[in-house]
Amino acid sequence: PGASYHLFAGRDASRALAKMSFEDQHLDNPDISDISSVEMDQLEQWVNKYKYEKEYPVVGKLSTPPQRRPFTVEMLAKFNG
Repeated sequence: PGASYHLFAGRDASRALAKMSFEDQHLDNPDISDISSVEMDQLEQWVNKYKYEKEYPVVGKLSTPPQRRPFTVEMLAKFNG
């Protein structure tokens, strides 16, 4: 928290990166199906920058949990969550 780009951590920030936005409406919405071609180009530039140029390691992957499934602390603890 408080570091550069901390708002993007632990979430799919594709939409926010494509729109160059720190707004909650973009940070909380991973849908990129309606972004413009300019925004898609911007997103590809971010991917290239951090995947290829800076060689950041992949430290985890995000997944979308099933809808309407409440997770308890006990359930998440099985996955070190």
